[in-house]
Amino acid sequence: MWNDIELLANDDTGSCPVGLGHECGTALYQVDTLLQIRSSETVSVNPQLYACNSKDGSIIVVDRSVALLDNSGQSLQMHVQFDTNVDVVGMCQEKQFLVVGERSGNFHLIHIPSKQTLLTKILVEKSSSEKTYLSLFIEKDNADAGIYHMFILTSNGFFCIMCLPLAKTQEAIDKMDMTTAKKGRGNYVLSKWEVDTTNNLVSVQSFADSSLIKDAAKLQVLDNLLFVLDTENILSMWNVYSLTLIWDWPLIHIEEFLLSTESDSPPVIWQGLANVKLIVMTIPDDKQMRSLMVFALPTMQPLYSLEVSVVSSLVQSGIGTDTIYFLEGINEKDQIPSEGPVSIVVMRSLTEALPENRLSRLLHKHKFTEAENFAIQFGLDVELVYKVKANTILEKLASASVGSYGNEVWLDLVNEAKENLQKIQDSQFVVDYCINAPWPLYETTQEMLQYAKVRILKKDDRTIAPPSDGAPVSITEVLRAQARLTTFYGVFGLEKFSGIAWTEFLNNDDIFKNILFQLEEGNFSCAQYLWLRHQADFESGFDEKMLENLLNAIHFTVPLKELCLWLKNVVIPFLRRVVPKGQKILAKWLEQGARNLELTDKANWPENGLQMAEIFFTSKNQGEMGLTTFGQWTPLRCGDGEEVHRLKKLVNDLQELINLYRKYNCRLALCDFEKENATTIVFRMFDKILAPELVPSILEKFIKPYLGEHNLQKDELLLQYIKDLLERCRTRSTSVFETAWEAKAIAVIGCISDTD
Repeated sequence: MWNDIELLANDDTGSCPVGLGHECGTALYQVDTLLQIRSSETVSVNPQLYACNSKDGSIIVVDRSVALLDNSGQSLQMHVQFDTNVDVVGMCQEKQFLVVGERSGNFHLIHIPSKQTLLTKILVEKSSSEKTYLSLFIEKDNADAGIYHMFILTSNGFFCIMCLPLAKTQEAIDKMDMTTAKKGRGNYVLSKWEVDTTNNLVSVQSFADSSLIKDAAKLQVLDNLLFVLDTENILSMWNVYSLTLIWDWPLIHIEEFLLSTESDSPPVIWQGLANVKLIVMTIPDDKQMRSLMVFALPTMQPLYSLEVSVVSSLVQSGIGTDTIYFLEGINEKDQIPSEGPVSIVVMRSLTEALPENRLSRLLHKHKFTEAENFAIQFGLDVELVYKVKANTILEKLASASVGSYGNEVWLDLVNEAKENLQKIQDSQFVVDYCINAPWPLYETTQEMLQYAKVRILKKDDRTIAPPSDGAPVSITEVLRAQARLTTFYGVFGLEKFSGIAWTEFLNNDDIFKNILFQLEEGNFSCAQYLWLRHQADFESGFDEKMLENLLNAIHFTVPLKELCLWLKNVVIPFLRRVVPKGQKILAKWLEQGARNLELTDKANWPENGLQMAEIFFTSKNQGEMGLTTFGQWTPLRCGDGEEVHRLKKLVNDLQELINLYRKYNCRLALCDFEKENATTIVFRMFDKILAPELVPSILEKFIKPYLGEHNLQKDELLLQYIKDLLERCRTRSTSVFETAWEAKAIAVIGCISDTD
């Protein structure tokens, strides 16, 4: 039971195989699949197909199944299953009524909107031949639009149903007037009949016997011409008034035919047949295939041929339709079946198309070999084929870069892309393609950029024609891409290379943002490398805010030595030249960073603090380091140097802290040191002496050199220390001689030279 109907949009075959065979010819036709019909039961024999099309819609018959579509072909109006195979169908009264003739002999009149069967009659007993009803013609009365006449050719007779008032359906059922003309005697094969609707009579006006033509299978009238297809599959043309044979055409055996002309063509006469096309469906060949062929009349010049399956049928339509419709049975696995029954019936349309439209469809379907041959054959832009193919490969390369394909697949894609680019003459396109393609390997990217460079530098192609949408790609762009590739390799290495990662890095216009990211992630060497190679990319826009972002992004795990070298040799000279005011920000940051080291890296304090703080003053201008000088250092104004002065003081303090420890074996916290002076520092030295007996030796070894360096009087300072010691300790004990500091005081007194 063929009851599974699926409507398809243009260029959408859904789950249906394409199933199209070979096509050829000088004319071009666009082939679209409009619908597919499947059977819910196992198909044991090929179905019998029939379809007709008019301005009211299309009727499709597959064995017992009848489907009615609207005139757009995008909406299923009705689907009916009958008891036996359907021989003939028709539609009339503005899509209100459907007429169906079954193999069983039943003849039905169905009201389409309500889907109600209004009338069922057995006009003839079931025939022993293949078909019971051979043809059905429904004609509207010229005088009364609501009256119809039906002419039904059966296997054993001819019926005329006259004056059928379908506009008044109930009256038509009650008062149907039927006149039967039984098959006449003799060997008349072709005859002209005249209908007298007034007297309900049908009479023969002229005829042709079997000496001129065998049994007629199909007739088509075109003005004064009658096209006849006989049972021996020979097409002939006659004068419709005299039934005089004009020509016949036995070269091709035809099973079905249609006539097509411009819908707005004037009435056709013999001289006007040049506007008419003949569409035929041939009988099966030795390979069990048919051909749908289009010829130009009257020369019978072949315009187009399409190979279709043996289970195919033209959709019958009136003269003047621009689109050709046909049904085709195909096999889901083999597409066009050679053996066994078909599993799918499809309805296709053929529309005459421009070469450009056909090329566009071939490219859309990625049939590049066919498109290339087609473009060459019709003199179209074959370069367009290569460019579309290149872009398709580009999409696949992008998928390959994210791991959708195996190594062999993307290597094949690369080779295919290289071969295709060789065919493209547009160097602008090729260079842009080589730069922006997500090549999956570093070596391939390097090779293709070099190829782009060679294309530009060719002697015969130095000037690239600018495209319509912008300036041409210059050698500068290629060199920029090569420089970026070298940077990528230096920063990330081969192990992190992929097509997507590379194109993202190439198209990243904010390289400074990448530097910040690397610093935040602790990839200090990567950030250094990016800065050194691409400083010029962000230099012109560098400002104080960017400096703050840079300093805040530096990760605490960066080794101090490496950080100081980078700041000293790269960042500070850069700031002095580009953003002189930024030195205040850097000085403040260095001061705070140096102070923090007392807590975060106490083992190396205070040397590490001094190392960080003094780079601001030890850094040289770029010109002094032998680097290219683009400008001179702009010094800070006097009123703008508070941060720098504080940093300078910190450097001096840290140097003093280091001297205190190295020369005088005195270690103080920075915060304590900043509260002291030379005199109180001597007091702290004495405080740190734990044993009184050590006072003379420490005084001689460490304190006296310090006093001499700072021009302090020994006896006076020792006396001040004793007074300070008494002041600090007098409240700590009731007896001076019972305290721990007594011995130290006596020892200090013992070191005073002036006894007075």
